[in-house]
Amino acid sequence: MTNHLHFCTAATTLVWIYAARLQHTPAQRYATHERREYAFADVRRSLAHEMGKADFDIGCSIPLKPARNPLIATIMRLVA
Repeated sequence: MTNHLHFCTAATTLVWIYAARLQHTPAQRYATHERREYAFADVRRSLAHEMGKADFDIGCSIPLKPARNPLIATIMRLVA
């Protein structure tokens, strides 16, 4: 439970840091004349849209070795 809470808090913090660095306010899904603020869901949707772009991972390098060791993966399949 504690780890889950920590990861949720970290994810929320990252979304708000992203919101603070936005040039424009995100589109409001349920905009009204009385409300001028945007909601957390609006920022999260904007972040998900940015992550869906093809060039989002342009600064990430391809790992030199596979993420899984084939020998360990085979052993784990036999055990399971």
